[in-house]
Amino acid sequence: MTMIKLLAGGATLAALATAVPAASQTAALAANTDVKAAADRCAAAVQARLDEKSTAFAEGGRVLGVTSATPKRTYVRVRGLASTSAYAYSPSAVVGALAYAYQPNLSFRCDVDYLGRIKDLDLDRR
Repeated sequence: MTMIKLLAGGATLAALATAVPAASQTAALAANTDVKAAADRCAAAVQARLDEKSTAFAEGGRVLGVTSATPKRTYVRVRGLASTSAYAYSPSAVVGALAYAYQPNLSFRCDVDYLGRIKDLDLDRR
């Protein structure tokens, strides 16, 4: 009877060990979530700045994408591209058709701490 209890206890322990992720897996998941959240937060702040300064940047603008998000010790550095004009002629247009698209003419960089606060935001013409 004692042997059956020991086997049952071992099976339960094995099931729990496989169900709970390792500490390193949990830390990696949290770090990835922080980096994605920082990238989203930075892109939203840049978009708000472009909307706010629509007169300084002609017709407003649009965030085109994040090119990198690098975790540092106390913050995440996010870099990306944005555009100030809604339409710019694309030289790769199909012959006989006009192709208009957002063209990146701004770059941005911002630092977001792990509490979600933006420490620094730079928006520069390319």
